[in-house]
Amino acid sequence: MNRIKEKLLDPKFAQKVHIIMAIFFFLNIPLAVTILANSVPYLVGLSVWALIAAHWAAFQGVHSELKAQEDNDVDFDQLGAEVKDISNKVNIILDRLDGPNPSNEKCL
Repeated sequence: MNRIKEKLLDPKFAQKVHIIMAIFFFLNIPLAVTILANSVPYLVGLSVWALIAAHWAAFQGVHSELKAQEDNDVDFDQLGAEVKDISNKVNIILDRLDGPNPSNEKCL
């Protein structure tokens, strides 16, 4: 069950599903309008187009999520070490400028 959940939440899998569904519904427009010609063809076409637009939007959302994941590969441990290093340097500079801080408050 956990494996299925991981597969469904995988952005690459979602991207494939949504592009396939968008193409599938796009190819069904002529079929839907032909079969339901005596019905309300405009409404049918509009409904099918809404399905295409929804799946295309979902595909684009997953695509941008994948790009964001690629761009945001940040090593937070290294980032935290850099912040502490900068904080220590600021404290040293403040100590040199004003002498010891009377309240003993340090940056971070």
